[in-house]
Amino acid sequence: MRLYYDYCVGTSALSMRLYYDYYVGTSALSMRLYYDYYVGTSALSMRLYYDYCVGTSVRSILLYYDYYVGTSALSMRLYYDYCVGTSVRSILLYYDYYVGTSALSMRLYYDYCVGTSALSMRLYYDY
Repeated sequence: MRLYYDYCVGTSALSMRLYYDYYVGTSALSMRLYYDYYVGTSALSMRLYYDYCVGTSVRSILLYYDYYVGTSALSMRLYYDYCVGTSVRSILLYYDYYVGTSALSMRLYYDYCVGTSALSMRLYYDY
């Protein structure tokens, strides 16, 4: 059973993490709650993760907010991912504002993915 706190200032990352790990042989049951605050090349990211692992399968609830100021894009994104093995169910809500090659885009996405197949419903406005 592990409880540890990480404070990292390396490659532009400040991380606060709370871990509980329970190991039985090669199988592992892990519950993790951590918050990451990234200031990278052109991204400010705040993320909250919860991982529940049994063997190679993973159930994850990810809630994170990304604020990008890149080459010609300002993006604010909120993700929720629920993963079981290779399958993924994702609800993505994000707003993109592009000032580049004459495009202003506001987009609301909802994606439902299972394995390699994907069912996607998307509503977006491009100018």
